[in-house]
Amino acid sequence: SDIRGQLAKEAVFNYSADTSEQIIVEAYYGGCTVVDSITIVSNELIATLGDTEVNLPKGSSIPLEVMGKGIVQYQWSPEEGLDNPTISRPIASPRNSVVYTVALRDTLGCEAFRTVQINVVDQGWIPNLFTPNSDGNNDRLRIYGLENVADFEFFIFNRSGNLVYQSKNISDISDSGWDGTHQGRPMPIGIYRWQVKGKLDDGSNLMLNGKNSGVINLLR
Repeated sequence: SDIRGQLAKEAVFNYSADTSEQIIVEAYYGGCTVVDSITIVSNELIATLGDTEVNLPKGSSIPLEVMGKGIVQYQWSPEEGLDNPTISRPIASPRNSVVYTVALRDTLGCEAFRTVQINVVDQGWIPNLFTPNSDGNNDRLRIYGLENVADFEFFIFNRSGNLVYQSKNISDISDSGWDGTHQGRPMPIGIYRWQVKGKLDDGSNLMLNGKNSGVINLLR
């Protein structure tokens, strides 16, 4: 033990390891040989985001989620638009497009950073499901947030590609909405495809949820 103590005072060196490994040290002192070893554990904080870029209709919210093992600290920035910037799954409600960065720390003190870009779409949006079951809740499919529209056409097709709803009057779909029927008959539950065409007053293409087509789920 005296030899080890003396070696500890005199044999000091720096070593950098990229992976976990065991180092064996063999030293000679005063005619004696000392062999010792130390295990170096290399750790990397591995974390992933649910999405790295999201198109979000203006006025909407979305959960941000980061997943990983052993993470004990979360810090999202900027904090504006987040309900809680220190949890793994905050709700984001940004007014404008923003890049959120989350700083992570695990149980070993390792750090990592992840980013997600939120593109706030300053146009209309449409839900991805509705339930026309006459319970007074979400019975009609409506479009929200459309303003300054110069030209407008909206279509809904069933899974066979047949047209089941059409409107050139923005008030029809924004105020009254589609009740899930075609020629007076209730349409079956399932997935339907919507398409929108038109222009805004500034000449740009009219979009919903940042797209000109998408799907809607009809449930009862």
